[in-house]
Amino acid sequence: YETPTRLRVKITDSDRPRWEVPQEIIPRGTQKPFIHGGRRLLGSSTAPPPEGGKFSVPDSDLVFTYTTNPFNFFITRRSSTETLFDTRTGTNNDPDGSVAGLVFKDQFLSISTSLPAGSSSIYGLGEHTLRSFRLGGNDYLTLTMWNEDIGSSAVGLNLYGTHPFYMDLRAPSGKAHGVLLLNSNGMDVIYRPSQITYKIDGGILDFYFFAGDTPAAVVQQYTELIGRPAPMPYWSFGTDLTSLLLFFLTFWNLFFLTEHVCKSGFHQCRYGYKNVEDLEGVVDGYAKAGIPLEVMWTDIDYMDQFRDFTLDPVNFPLNKMKSFTDRLHQNGQKYVLIVDP
Repeated sequence: YETPTRLRVKITDSDRPRWEVPQEIIPRGTQKPFIHGGRRLLGSSTAPPPEGGKFSVPDSDLVFTYTTNPFNFFITRRSSTETLFDTRTGTNNDPDGSVAGLVFKDQFLSISTSLPAGSSSIYGLGEHTLRSFRLGGNDYLTLTMWNEDIGSSAVGLNLYGTHPFYMDLRAPSGKAHGVLLLNSNGMDVIYRPSQITYKIDGGILDFYFFAGDTPAAVVQQYTELIGRPAPMPYWSFGTDLTSLLLFFLTFWNLFFLTEHVCKSGFHQCRYGYKNVEDLEGVVDGYAKAGIPLEVMWTDIDYMDQFRDFTLDPVNFPLNKMKSFTDRLHQNGQKYVLIVDP
């Protein structure tokens, strides 16, 4: 129990170190051991734990229960006895016994949790192109956590980021909780209406459970661990015109411009600009049309052979880029270049 609303369950190798997300990336404290009857039960002790037990602390709504033979654990709410995460097989949430047991090998880990039939709404486990913000429904999904730069609108693709976190909004209570698996290895997260299964190619199982119990509270507790979003400058709150036009063409009757967008101006970005003259023509086009342009963006076109921190000496030479940037700044506009490591 790291805070009253956050419970950490860490499963690792007892004999040798394994890869973990570095502390420098996500600073986190050491896991506190459970103390029972004056004896350390879980944590850094070398003594074998008892065959099972239930643990809680007075100020937390999360209750941790486990057994060792076979190994499983589950998390419940103290206030309602509702099960939030359950690795057991053959329970009421897993009547057909389809939840697989723990696998912990050198280069393969697997663990599953059952979901209550018809009452879980799962959000998260990004970043992917999906048909719905809410995962699955009655569909089966394999969500691959492996970052890729794919310029596609096809459904079911893994994209630029890996976020092995989900929020579960339960019916009929309306209470939410969050689950983070802090593991940076490649993995597949397999969603079924009755369970979630993690299949990972290494590292450890380092779970964080967030009690919520509202969606806003879950997000607050989650970002307390991983870090808050950076404050955004006012000029960045404009609208990308390319995306807005696509929205306009797709949903005619929903198109509108807010007063805020009109005041802060548009952001223009696309892939495929051929040279500095192309950029200047776009900026001139905004001015002639009377459309406020707050920020001009450039994709990887400006680079020399697509290498970061370089300029194409022919199409985007330094002297022309400097003149273009100075012109934007004189007009109170900004210029952002993509960096694509």
